[in-house]
Amino acid sequence: ERVIHMYNVGTAMQYGGSTVYWQIDNTCNVRAGKVMGYDKDTGKRKKSSEGKPQINWAHKLLKKPPNYNLKQCLYGLHLLSNDTKFICIVESEKTALIMAIELPRLTWMATGSLRGFKREILSPIKNYEVIAYPDKGAYLTWLKVADTLNKEGYNIKVSEKLEKDEYKEGWDLVDVIEFEEMK
Repeated sequence: ERVIHMYNVGTAMQYGGSTVYWQIDNTCNVRAGKVMGYDKDTGKRKKSSEGKPQINWAHKLLKKPPNYNLKQCLYGLHLLSNDTKFICIVESEKTALIMAIELPRLTWMATGSLRGFKREILSPIKNYEVIAYPDKGAYLTWLKVADTLNKEGYNIKVSEKLEKDEYKEGWDLVDVIEFEEMK
């Protein structure tokens, strides 16, 4: 409950019941709401019969005007404070929530996609120490971005934790925790 409240997780009727991940920036402005359908039994994302993930955006469901300007930010960016020591970044919003439960002393944020690890999204955290945990297989992509940004004064370390051979392509930190617990 603490983490759900902290991250302002919402719900929607879309897909027979879904989760809304509100992207709230460091000045507490709501930038976007990502609506995702999950299977209540497995916790995995729901997919259509064509295999397409059930994902939508709050502004589309609310029928905002066509000129609506979607300007995304890191999921969890509103949690920045003067007390923030480290920021840990993952790809999935769900992973950020679970990691905030598992390791609550750290500030967890999510890019929302592999391609969300970019300057426009990361610029508000330039003056913070950041550890990025890309999904298995995305290490080199995120490392390239981090190397470029570190030359501009960022302080981003990219973890190779998920690159072990025993981990499957696309796994994230939650998959690794589950795997290690099963051993």
